[in-house]
Amino acid sequence: MEKQSLQNKQVAVLVANGFEESEFTAPVEALKNAGAQVTVVSLKPGKVKAWAEKDWGGEYEVDETVKKLRPKTSTRWYYPAAS
Repeated sequence: MEKQSLQNKQVAVLVANGFEESEFTAPVEALKNAGAQVTVVSLKPGKVKAWAEKDWGGEYEVDETVKKLRPKTSTRWYYPAAS
């Protein structure tokens, strides 16, 4: 399978407290490695807390709030699952 480049593509990752950490970290890393510009989006500014299997996981910085986000028409969206 040919590896696709996401060079200069915008990808918004929408998260809220309790999102599944493994469904966030691995895809975000893969997106960045493919050249995408990743923006972490949530309802509130600051940090969001992930869920990691049976307990709380790491905290991640929010880049932009939903209210302030002005996506370009070329923005792709990714939604990690919640626990």
